[in-house]
Amino acid sequence: MVEKLFYTASEICEMYRISRTTLWRLSQEADCPAFGRLDGGGKLLIPAKAFDAFFRSRLEPSVPTANRDKKQEKASLIRIAVEDAG
Repeated sequence: MVEKLFYTASEICEMYRISRTTLWRLSQEADCPAFGRLDGGGKLLIPAKAFDAFFRSRLEPSVPTANRDKKQEKASLIRIAVEDAG
C-alpha cells in the first residue's frame, strides 16, 4: 500500500468524521499545517503526516478510552474547535 503524501479537504472530513466548517476552524489555528494548491490550481491539499500529527495533538487532552463511542469522540472534537474559535 502506498502512503499518501497529501489529503484533500474532503478526505480529511471523511476520515476524521468532521464537517468542512470544523476543518476550516481547525485550519485557522496557528499550529495547523497550511493548505495549498499544486501548480496554483486544483484541489486544496494538506501534507498528510503533518495533519495527522496536528489532529492527534488536538485529541490528547481527551484521549478516547475503550468505553467511549464515536459520537462522544466527535462531540469532544467539536467542543474543542468551538472553544478555540470563540
